[in-house]
Amino acid sequence: MSIKAYRGFGKIKIAAFEEGVPFHSLGFRDPGNASAFALSAAEQSEDLPDYTSAAGGVDASYRRVESVSGNADLRHYTPQNLAQVFWGAANDYTGAVVAAEATVFRPGMFVPTKNLIDLSVPVVISKSATPINTADYVASPAGVTFALTAATAGLIAGDAITIGYTSADSTNIEALIETAPRVAMLFEGVNAVDAKPLVVAIWKARLGIASSTALIGDGFGTLPIGYTVEKDSRIVTPGLSQYFKVLVGA
Repeated sequence: MSIKAYRGFGKIKIAAFEEGVPFHSLGFRDPGNASAFALSAAEQSEDLPDYTSAAGGVDASYRRVESVSGNADLRHYTPQNLAQVFWGAANDYTGAVVAAEATVFRPGMFVPTKNLIDLSVPVVISKSATPINTADYVASPAGVTFALTAATAGLIAGDAITIGYTSADSTNIEALIETAPRVAMLFEGVNAVDAKPLVVAIWKARLGIASSTALIGDGFGTLPIGYTVEKDSRIVTPGLSQYFKVLVGA
């Protein structure tokens, strides 16, 4: 029996597009939970009015697909997802002892460190190799906040100081260092109405950047991205789509 109604759920799979590798030989990554995945099309159209009739009407019409695009709402802020939606690269960093990171004493202000701070290890701030009073600063994962009034004698605004700390393990993402990535995509879905599978294989697409990235909010965050389906010119067999294929369970 054919599907009469559809309520979809499923998983998105994403792989880097490789010119010399067939779709079914690619390795696909699972970006995790996604609350939306959709395809949409834009058309060019033109109607020729029927000038022979006073009542009007259309004598002929023209319609042509201008583009096929889509969107996905990713719900997991994994390093791999963030790197992909920011057109960047993710690199694992192993924490280490930072003996003396140079900075400046700024009363009442926050100063960031170059790496995340492992707060299980004491932070030592020094001026001229002499530790300052621990009451003069509070460490947090991203840096230190200095007291407005220094308890350390002779410590004044603008003094050169060093921060000694142990950096924490992290994954560091450099954003906007790549062009929009070319990918292959697959939606492995199921229709909750009849429990039949519905799979969409997109041979080639160009991913957009995250249109917004909620970092503070009342609800769970979302990484909304768009994509444009491109022609895979490697597919030349008549009757086979160069864009995407839909498989519906019987």
